[in-house]
Amino acid sequence: MDIGWPILEENWNKDSYSWEKAIVKVAQMANRNVFVKFFVHENIITKIGHALYIDQPQLSISPDVLRDPVANERKLESLRTFIKKSAHLLESNLSDETLKNEVEEMIEFEAKLVKAIPQRQPQMNFDSILLKDLEERQKIKWNLIFKIAFGDANSKFNGSDPVFLRDNGYFDSLHDIIRSANKRVIANYIGWHLVQALSTYATKEFRDIVIEFQRIQVNLKNVSLYDECFDDILKVFNVVLGYSFLQDYDHRMTSETKNLIKLIKSSMSLAFQSNDWMDNESKISAQSRLNQMSAQIAKPVWVPNENDVDKFYSKLSEISPDNYCGNFIQSNEWKRNIMFSEFYDPDIRWKWDFIKPKATYNYNDNRLTFSPGILQPPFYFIDGLESTNFGVLGTIVAHEITHGFDDADKFLNSTFDTDTPGMEQTRKFFSSKENCFIKQYSNYKDPIKNISVNGDMTLKENIADNVGLNQAFMTYKLYKAMNEEKRVLTLPYQMQKFTDEQLFFISFGNHLCGKTRIHIPS
Repeated sequence: MDIGWPILEENWNKDSYSWEKAIVKVAQMANRNVFVKFFVHENIITKIGHALYIDQPQLSISPDVLRDPVANERKLESLRTFIKKSAHLLESNLSDETLKNEVEEMIEFEAKLVKAIPQRQPQMNFDSILLKDLEERQKIKWNLIFKIAFGDANSKFNGSDPVFLRDNGYFDSLHDIIRSANKRVIANYIGWHLVQALSTYATKEFRDIVIEFQRIQVNLKNVSLYDECFDDILKVFNVVLGYSFLQDYDHRMTSETKNLIKLIKSSMSLAFQSNDWMDNESKISAQSRLNQMSAQIAKPVWVPNENDVDKFYSKLSEISPDNYCGNFIQSNEWKRNIMFSEFYDPDIRWKWDFIKPKATYNYNDNRLTFSPGILQPPFYFIDGLESTNFGVLGTIVAHEITHGFDDADKFLNSTFDTDTPGMEQTRKFFSSKENCFIKQYSNYKDPIKNISVNGDMTLKENIADNVGLNQAFMTYKLYKAMNEEKRVLTLPYQMQKFTDEQLFFISFGNHLCGKTRIHIPS
């Protein structure tokens, strides 16, 4: 299907245009989620097989800009300029006045989408719904959207599968927003998403206007082509590079990490049982969630061998040394084909990030994940001091565990169907402490941008940072009280003057020091 971009031609033919087909094509070519993010992932309820998911869309600019256009006029004007310059590079035949009007219509259309999206992202709904029932309720052609996506993956989609959905409110509004809009505006908006997503990978002229846009949006200063190319290669070839990386992995780190998780979970159990603000039912519910929390360390259940790696890449077309944008498109199409093929093919394994230093917590699976990239120095030294190891990897582990309890709904609903009176009091106390965090962090200002931190938006990370650090430190003190230091090491020079507790916090602060690099496509 030719997506097209009506802004390039005055006599655009709207008769054969289907926005449903267009958004699937944009997702396949550029991994851009217009109106909706639709994907395949492990079933969050049964943990067996895979399920379909519908999630919130990507936008062409931060939603905060469109929520307060007066305060963000400079950023909004840079988006207008970005679109106009892109149209000129693609040789639009519209007059300047017509082009200006169509750009404004696109921005106004996106503002309507933003108005329907809640500021705080809701949790994924655990109650699945059949696509046909969802289609009847929302008047959106979900079966057509998924049929096209599965068709390219040669899967046997029949539309009878359940789907998990985030944010019913937005999708209930989506049909009316689209129906009330001019088809040319819709096509312009979808076409712009494709152009914006591919701009970074196109010509130097395109890349220059992307950088110009990002300098205003995110205060971009330095751009490293080398780093961006490296990251793009890693996204496509993470399996083969990860396979090579795993050959040198120190397997002692797996047992060390398991022990660290066990110690911190024991310390957190003690914190649950000894606090005076949770009632007994809340403690039971939280403890149940903690007991059921699992961990994937360093490797997935499936570990690739050379034949697996060859099979994984067998359908990826040959990479061209002279067509960067074409490589980007074909690698995206290949990755989405793999994703949708996973729905019916149990032999296709989940993607695994072997190399990047990464630790995550998945609420739906109640599972911790630690890549091998983070299970090595400087995050942990097998022959290093316990104080510094707890100060770095210990705080990382505790941070991720805390994400299982950074929202009252996460631990109060794990055992009991409804709140008891005591649980209601626990919920109220938790909410009051959330408000304390929101107020505290909202009073902090970014010294460079001179804007206040959004304490509401960063709430869960702030809770995990504070509780995680405290829990790791408490675990270290308990560990130290019950064990002799395994390794007596002499630190160099002035480091000898610090106590073990001081070294814990020095190592914690040191691992957070670094330079942040903003990617152009982000």
